Amino acid sequence: MPGLGERRARRQHVPTSTAFTQNIMKISPKLSFAIFVAALSFGVVPLGARAASTNAATLSVGLVPGFPGATAQVPIFLGTTGTAVAAQFELNYSPAHLQPGSIGPGNLDANAVVKWRQVSPGVLRYVVYSPQNTLFRTNQQIGSLPVVVATSETKGGQITPANALVAAADGSLVTPVGLTQGGVLVQPIFVVSDGSVDLMFHAQPNETYIVQATTNFVNWVNISTNTALLNYFTLTDYGSVGLPYRFYRAVPIAFAPPWQLSAIARQTNGAVSFQVSGGQGATFVVQASTNLANWVNLATNSIATGPVPFTDAGAGLFPVRFYRVLVLP
Repeated sequence: MPGLGERRARRQHVPTSTAFTQNIMKISPKLSFAIFVAALSFGVVPLGARAASTNAATLSVGLVPGFPGATAQVPIFLGTTGTAVAAQFELNYSPAHLQPGSIGPGNLDANAVVKWRQVSPGVLRYVVYSPQNTLFRTNQQIGSLPVVVATSETKGGQITPANALVAAADGSLVTPVGLTQGGVLVQPIFVVSDGSVDLMFHAQPNETYIVQATTNFVNWVNISTNTALLNYFTLTDYGSVGLPYRFYRAVPIAFAPPWQLSAIARQTNGAVSFQVSGGQGATFVVQASTNLANWVNLATNSIATGPVPFTDAGAGLFPVRFYRVLVLP
């Protein structure tokens, strides 16, 4: 089947549930440190909304969180200008990472038909059509694809649409067709083969966040503004292509000015000190970790009129230690 000229359409991002702002910084013996700001919590939300496109049709695969050995539901969307009655496309994936099942119902018109088959390992082919030649609505979810994540999976996997054909009622092709890849994220950061980065942030529903990026922890640039629908949102950073590394943070607009850790210093006895700045009257907990997985509470404090000083006297006992600030409700 001939492939159409493909391009990766930018996603607009979707999110969801309970969140809190955290600042993570790394203190090494050489006083190197990093800050990672993100909103936390978890849920499963499909990628639905998309930015305005000049394509006559768009085929989008959702980007959703998943867990090793569990099944994630990945939505497949077809957007048209109201002139299409049929579509055929393929979904490519890595069988070593993901195992898709039979697609479940979406919100297609009642008379729409979805057929699919396994073309080859890692390739599924779908045909969607209206037997009565009824025009598709402008934005529809073809269905929800159940995907089993491999039990040994540590990162996740991509699902990439290809060879998409969209037909009008008179049999002519609807072109161009924009393609947006998606998949399942087991970790919040997934580096794509072309150098772009898929990101997932946990979030508070109906809150708006600015995602920022940096390569030096000093100069941050805004790369996206997202309003969470549920308890997380996803996006792809195409600006990371060609960079050796990049760091990210999601700043809730409602929390501006953002929480900051400043005046970071290591004392001669190994202790680490810094200052915590944020919302006046807010209560926070300083936490520490050696592996970014297991966190311990070090202190609870409140901000009155200015930055609150903090010293970790036990920092010298660890070759590397991370810190974060958990803002309490």
